[in-house]
Amino acid sequence: GPVERKGLTYGEERELPTLEPKIDAAEAEVARLESELANPDVWQGDASQGRQLQGMLESARADLDEVFRRWETLMTRKEEG
Repeated sequence: GPVERKGLTYGEERELPTLEPKIDAAEAEVARLESELANPDVWQGDASQGRQLQGMLESARADLDEVFRRWETLMTRKEEG
């Protein structure tokens, strides 16, 4: 069968340092949206602004989760390598 890869490929070595700033940016975006959603004004009227922000927050959390998992995967492989 295929040989279990140890360590990172050249591309992954180059990708890894770009992931931490992406995680920071994604965390900042989640925090920004959470604080906006805490403002009762976004729920005024038909609450469409609140619902829109909620959708953006779900998407931002998914992005954060994805980038973080990728970072974790590469870090684990790097340590095993």
